[in-house]
Amino acid sequence: MKADLTNVNHYPVEKLLITLRKYDELIFPVDRDFLEDFPIYKKSCLIFLEKSGIDCKEQDKYSIYIYADILLERLVRDKLIKEWKQYDSIEKEGNDGSTCIFSITHKAYTLTSEGLDIVLKVEAHNDAERRHQDTNSHNVLMRQIAIISFLISLAAVGVSGYLANLANKNIELNQKRLELYQHQIESLESRVSDKQMIFTGEIKRLVYEAIEQNQQQQATPPLIVESEADLVIDPTEPVKQDKPAN
Repeated sequence: MKADLTNVNHYPVEKLLITLRKYDELIFPVDRDFLEDFPIYKKSCLIFLEKSGIDCKEQDKYSIYIYADILLERLVRDKLIKEWKQYDSIEKEGNDGSTCIFSITHKAYTLTSEGLDIVLKVEAHNDAERRHQDTNSHNVLMRQIAIISFLISLAAVGVSGYLANLANKNIELNQKRLELYQHQIESLESRVSDKQMIFTGEIKRLVYEAIEQNQQQQATPPLIVESEADLVIDPTEPVKQDKPAN
């Protein structure tokens, strides 16, 4: 809110008291004529008003002082603050750039028990409201964490189901491959068995033929040759036949 000397109804008591308590080093001039010579007074008036939520940057320094002085007098009249005079030394920069020290009396303010009680109640209320907001923020955060955890769990269940389904398909595929390998092995064993039977039968046939030839050789008497002349056959000589035994 901009300072308006025609309207002093804006009287933010709590903010004014909190500002005076927080910035207890603020000092104010006993007369507005000192504003020109000592800029620290204007700075104190600006801090007092702006920290209390009153915007008065566009006002001249005399209007700022008058507005601050009206609010301070009202607080004193309401017995929320008390005024006291402070004699202090203030530095001032001269026209030639040198710094001079002046001893001057200015006004300062402290909170009364009533004013301090208001400030403490406001701070307690602000603390409670801040804790309430922190609790709400914490609850919102916990709900968000719970939702995120649920979504993560749901995603994990979905991934687990997908992996389980994939594992089942792999098992089925491996089972089919195993059955195919078994069928190929059985087929190969069958072919090997058939060839083995054929080979075994051939061996048996050859063995039987060898046995028969051996038996035939044993049944035929050996031919006795006394000389090479006996091997010559005379075609005119009749063939001798063995007489049957009686």
